[in-house]
Parts: sequence; structure tokens; C-alpha cells
Amino acid sequence: MPERRVSDFAVGMPVVCTVDHPDDNDHIVTGWTGVVAYINGTSGKVIGVEWDRSCGGHNLRGNCKERHGWFCRPEWIAPMVVDE
Repeated sequence: MPERRVSDFAVGMPVVCTVDHPDDNDHIVTGWTGVVAYINGTSGKVIGVEWDRSCGGHNLRGNCKERHGWFCRPEWIAPMVVDE
């Protein structure tokens, strides 16, 4: 599988976590689902995900529900296929 890049993601895209405890978050594990809420191209962890449940995080600079946001690297998440 090719390496995932920031350009593979867009705000509003459903995603799934592909690693346990990204960036030492005790709550987020493989299989958690969420939506890309924010993209910031100026840091290593550039994709802000609003997880479906509280992850003990933050609000992604006002872009998601409080404690549901976590900044992620592209290799920690994957686009989720949604049935239509």
C-alpha cells in the first residue's frame, strides 16, 4: 500500500484510526472512527480529526466538539469507505 499523504484527505472525510494510541493518546485505538475537521499544513501532525467519541483531546482550534479532537499524522489514519 502506498504511503498516505496529507493530500489524500479533505475536511469532511470520514476516517478510521489505523494505530493504537497515536501520539501517546491513551484513548484512541485502531478502529476508532471520526471525520477530518481541520487540516494545518504547518506542522508534522497536520490532520485534525473529530473522533466520534471523547478522546480526552481538545476542539481543534474551535473546529470540533470539545475533547473530541486530536491532531494526527497521515500514517495514523485511513479514509473510510462509506456505503451509500
